[in-house]
Amino acid sequence: GWIDSDQPDGPIYSLDFSPSTSAAQPFVLDDDSAVTISIGFTFEFYGQQYNQLHVHSNGGITFGPDASPLPHGFWYQGSPNTSANTNRDCDGLTWTVPTIAGYWTDLDPNPNGGLDGDGGVYSSLYGTPGQRRRVVSWYQIPHYNSQGKNQFEIKLFEEDDHIEFHYAVLAGGTSFGGGLSSAIGTGGLDHELL
Repeated sequence: GWIDSDQPDGPIYSLDFSPSTSAAQPFVLDDDSAVTISIGFTFEFYGQQYNQLHVHSNGGITFGPDASPLPHGFWYQGSPNTSANTNRDCDGLTWTVPTIAGYWTDLDPNPNGGLDGDGGVYSSLYGTPGQRRRVVSWYQIPHYNSQGKNQFEIKLFEEDDHIEFHYAVLAGGTSFGGGLSSAIGTGGLDHELL
């Protein structure tokens, strides 16, 4: 299940990452790429336990042995929507690997693709044993060949394996703005929550 921050008992909106308060360095990620990192604790996702995850340029993280990049060709633009022979119907989507999609769209964190300043994909581990959280942050990331600097986080919590998404800016003009051109959710193999 899921709950929004504006609902009773919902999570408190709080961005953990700021380049001015973090010693974390950005990952070197090209367009349509991934990097594997340690979670820092054991995290249970759909009944499986994981100690590492794959951070993807296109706005998500995955688990398991398959570190293939999340394709940029999936995003949501109404249901159903098909073009370029790509199914973009969220209701019919079957995730091929255990995935947490914070903002699955065609993002480009490549330093040659329009990043400036402190822009990049970062990860930090906060807290003390038993109460830690792994935070993956996409900070000031443009869409491929587009203006706008997206900023959002995925947080994994050690104490109860819950997940939080925090959004500061979803940018990029009418085609991308407000998350209209993305898939947001979790899932793996035969189940998903969108």
